[in-house]
Amino acid sequence: MLRTDRVEKAVRLNREELFRFGTALLFIVGIMLVAMARSEGGTDGVLLIVAAMIGG
Repeated sequence: MLRTDRVEKAVRLNREELFRFGTALLFIVGIMLVAMARSEGGTDGVLLIVAAMIGG
């Protein structure tokens, strides 16, 4: 007899983790876009973008 409750529990857990990862990725991309819009470019702009992504 196949126990589908274990499979369903594993799928549900993985779906929740994927949602968390996707949300975090969208947040970091959003931070990157905002930092790019506010920076003037050059080396300082790149450092600001990287720092904002790490801080996020």
